[in-house]
Amino acid sequence: MKRFLKYTVIAMVALATASCEWSGSGDSRDPDNLGLTLWDIAKDDLMRVNEIFDFIAHYNHLLTIEDEQERTNYQHTHFYNMIITVDNNVHMITRNTAYDTKYYTIIEMNADNWRVRRSGGNSYDLTIRAEGEDRYTVEFNELYINESKGTGRLDIALAYDDGEPNVRYSGELVMVDPEESRAKPLTVTTRITSPIEYSSPTHFIDGVLTIEAYDALYDNTDKAKVTILNNGYSDQIIIECLGSIIGYKF
Repeated sequence: MKRFLKYTVIAMVALATASCEWSGSGDSRDPDNLGLTLWDIAKDDLMRVNEIFDFIAHYNHLLTIEDEQERTNYQHTHFYNMIITVDNNVHMITRNTAYDTKYYTIIEMNADNWRVRRSGGNSYDLTIRAEGEDRYTVEFNELYINESKGTGRLDIALAYDDGEPNVRYSGELVMVDPEESRAKPLTVTTRITSPIEYSSPTHFIDGVLTIEAYDALYDNTDKAKVTILNNGYSDQIIIECLGSIIGYKF
């Protein structure tokens, strides 16, 4: 990741005394390292959320395709090496892995919500409710991402372009990471204040979020604000932390 601008806002210097102590780093007062570390933590969580939304949105569209050949082609493209079975309102998608294991995604389609559960590593349990035309709320009852476990509530706007979903979402995600201390873990709260949009699960093109990491082991709270810029040429972000505003492109 390449830095493309840096300047310090004098009016924000007081912030340095109140936040942004990263307990796991020897140079914790460096806004470059601290802000980027907080973004890297939140980014991994959000990329997993993007993957989940992408998967469900593609399956939602698959159900609307009436032409059998078109539906087969779409399923082969987006659900390759998966087996789909339907029993009344319960849809089960079985994924075979290269390690001769299986993951199951179960979608229970109720009158007023979808309950979606996935087994295995990085599992989740969520509930989707329609809030109007092309708008939904998603409650993450449980969400596992590597060593972290969390919950969240996100508001989604969903549209399709030739079968490909366009997802924009805002809201809050709270992930608890007990890696350093199970009794006093790290809690990372990501609040999306301007909707995130992505062109692929790993490629963000828009959004504004604040990241707050509370380390119970050291009783420290670190904060950063991240703005994702959509300039059409490269990924760019601006991170505000420790009285500095630092831009990156990657």
